[in-house]
Amino acid sequence: MPEIRSYDSAHLYCGIVWGAEVHDVGAVDDVGRIVLRKRVQSDPAGLTHLLTLLARAGDSPHHPIPLAAEVDRRLWVRALRSAGRPIYSIDALASARYHTSHAVSAAKSANSGPVLLANIVRTNQAALRPLPPYTGPPDALGALARDLQNAVWLRQQLENRIVDLLMDFYPAAIAAFADPLQGGLVRRDARMLLSVAPNPNRAAALTTSRLRQLLRNAGRQRHVDRDAERLRQVFTATYPQQPTHAETAMGIRLAGQLAQLEAACITVDRLIEQATAQFG
Repeated sequence: MPEIRSYDSAHLYCGIVWGAEVHDVGAVDDVGRIVLRKRVQSDPAGLTHLLTLLARAGDSPHHPIPLAAEVDRRLWVRALRSAGRPIYSIDALASARYHTSHAVSAAKSANSGPVLLANIVRTNQAALRPLPPYTGPPDALGALARDLQNAVWLRQQLENRIVDLLMDFYPAAIAAFADPLQGGLVRRDARMLLSVAPNPNRAAALTTSRLRQLLRNAGRQRHVDRDAERLRQVFTATYPQQPTHAETAMGIRLAGQLAQLEAACITVDRLIEQATAQFG
């Protein structure tokens, strides 16, 4: 069963290395353990991907994870500052000092740039100053960034609540969908299948052909046959069960929470479309 891990965001640090088409992202905890290493696109969808990764790691409105970068990527930095995220600008000299003091080889640093930036903030945060909060006149970019950040946080909170509920009565759904590396429950196919089968008995009754149809209805085009077979096996496996009346009641509760998650996902998608149209 996939493990969903969340950390204390007050003790997480993120670094990002900008690129022309993709940006490398890494995050560490308070002892330097790598908790995140990913690559995101350099477009509004990539910004949303970054915010989603941070939210999954434990980012929250009360403790947004600080981000370190060597080079000022104007639009992204301004957007993140407008959303209230602490941003640390790390110059090349500070990076070189860290490399030297920690005996990091050039080859290793090339492969671990964002992680090294995160570690610089982790080990020297008291001596560093974040960029001042953005105080310029209100503009479309800042408003969109704040709306997008809040929408991603809300979506993550709703997903976390659903995962907690599924753990109480629907372990097959956790096994089928809850791997955050595969998109978790915010994926359209996961949301659609759980809406059709909001309790274990309904899921076990889904045939392979019906699962295949549902995946296609959700927009899936690749690996449909393979995943339909996998889901059929997952849903018909043996798991601990709640009494039937409890499963039914929890399924009704799940359906309500899925409707909230659906609305949150639609909001995020619309904000991405708006950002792409204006700044993409």
